[in-house]
Formats: sequence, structure tokens, C-alpha cells
Amino acid sequence: ISPSASETQGLTIVEAMAAGIPILAYNDGNIEGIIFDKHTGLLFKTKEELLGQLIFALEHREALRTYSSECLKLVEQFSSQAFAKKIERIYMELVAASSSKRAL
Repeated sequence: ISPSASETQGLTIVEAMAAGIPILAYNDGNIEGIIFDKHTGLLFKTKEELLGQLIFALEHREALRTYSSECLKLVEQFSSQAFAKKIERIYMELVAASSSKRAL
């Protein structure tokens, strides 16, 4: 559960998801693309919604198991391998752009 009204880095959220733990978090724009309501976790905006989501989590254990599986899939994009591939792609694009400039 991450009740903070502002999440600047989301590292703890990603770490928990990498462990297969679905998240219950404040619906902050900084976590867009990480937590999807009733897919990788649960989101709330108000105290009442937080309470409702807690009750939902307690009453729907099977849904939480499904969210757990989805968490593991989603966090693959944050792995060191995925990061290395992104950096390599950027590097190759820069090398190609530099080579094309020299050809002119």
C-alpha cells in the first residue's frame, strides 16, 4: 500500500511489483504506465476509495493473484536487460545519425 499523494520515482512500487506484489496506490500521474487499476493493482483518489479498494482486495484474493502475474510481466520493461537494449538502440541511432552527417 502506497498512500502517498505524490510518488516522484516509484522505485519502491517497481520493486514490490518485481516481487509479484500488487500495489494499492494513490492515483498520481507519476505512476501512469506502472499501475493499472484492477490489472496490476488498485488505485484510489479519496479516503473512501482507499477503503473500498482495501475491502475489494480482502474479498477478491484470486484477483490479486492475477494482478501479481501481471505485475511480473509489466516490470520486465524495467529490467537491466531491457535498459541495456534501450541504451544500445539509442547509441546505434546516434552512430547512424553521425555517420550520415559525415557522408554529407
